Amino acid sequence: MDDLGETQAYRGGPNLAIQEFLAEWGEHYEIDPAFCDFFGPNVTWNTNGYLRKVKATPTLAEKLELRQLNFVIFPDWSQFEEAIYEQLQGVWRSLLRHPRCSEIALLIGTVGENPEACDEMVSGAAMELLALEDFDFDREPQVIFAHQLTAAQWLELRPHLTARIVLESELPPPVPLIPLAAVTPETLPV
Repeated sequence: MDDLGETQAYRGGPNLAIQEFLAEWGEHYEIDPAFCDFFGPNVTWNTNGYLRKVKATPTLAEKLELRQLNFVIFPDWSQFEEAIYEQLQGVWRSLLRHPRCSEIALLIGTVGENPEACDEMVSGAAMELLALEDFDFDREPQVIFAHQLTAAQWLELRPHLTARIVLESELPPPVPLIPLAAVTPETLPV
């Protein structure tokens, strides 16, 4: 379409879409020249945008860097700060004392909440707990904030989740996580 002068007439048309796609996914896809101008240069109006996959697209679990044991919590962020701190510290205490602590990822549901405020509360609860108790810092869990996950993405993650840690006051999961086990901080599976 560029050679025919039609790209401008269509405000970039499919060529712009292909450029934007490759800007985001260029390490996974490339234009396959074997199919471009297959019948000869500019014989058809097809754009030179036949793509081929060159690298596997990472799964959501890989993007989030999940680990062997993946727990999820859904705190009720509307509680008083002290109540949230207490519940988060119970979770932190259990995770940091877990024998497989370095193999744990904790997903924290924050759907519809201010991500910065949630991050501050989780960090504050952890720092307060660490100031009061002695923990081994050679092994620590991965913390993942689930700010923007859609219902479909939660369903994609479900097979990778070990259990939902039940809090005293929590929000319901964005999608049913059945048959996911519900455990308390004190009864985390090994």
